Amino acid sequence: MALQAIRSTSIRHAVADAIRSALREGLLKPGEDLNEVALAAQFEVSRGPVREALLVLGEEGLLTHSANRGFSVVQLSAEDHAHINEIRLMLETRALERGRERVTKDDLLRLEEMKNELLGLFKDSQHPARDAWEISFHGFIWDLSGNPWLVSSLKRIMIPYFTFGRRLGVSQFVVEPRLAEEQHQLYIDYLARKTTKTAEECVRYHLVLYP
Repeated sequence: MALQAIRSTSIRHAVADAIRSALREGLLKPGEDLNEVALAAQFEVSRGPVREALLVLGEEGLLTHSANRGFSVVQLSAEDHAHINEIRLMLETRALERGRERVTKDDLLRLEEMKNELLGLFKDSQHPARDAWEISFHGFIWDLSGNPWLVSSLKRIMIPYFTFGRRLGVSQFVVEPRLAEEQHQLYIDYLARKTTKTAEECVRYHLVLYP
């Protein structure tokens, strides 16, 4: 893995960002062990900030940690995907319901911009960028809930899924741009009170989980 040296006043954040990018781009593989000393040498920084960055990524669910193996990249299975969808359905439904009470016209305009940016990335070579925009779009809606515990729970569950799900084959479908537009537009329409569908129905349609 070729990683550039880090030179930043916020070394821990820079290291964490660099590792996130490596994960999204597939430079680090699911289940791969991470060596703190080797990473520190590659980034040309001391070991302390590297460990701090790995702990942050562990809290985000991107890495796992054990006394015997140290840090390693998380692995997801098809069973994990089913469990994630079960929890996501409940939590994101609540985020939409709360967000609808708090959303502003400026928020809706921003979501339209983010949706359009996301749809412009639906090419195979742009998976990492697309997945990052998925996190941004949904994260914006989660933040609208005004409930930091709800937001934290969704990020902990969904960031690993968005980062690894497609590459590990746990995503059920290859989403076409037309369907993706409908799925994301439905969230915006719900927040704008332009659909008769419930929040749960919107999330089910997004996850392709029909009753």
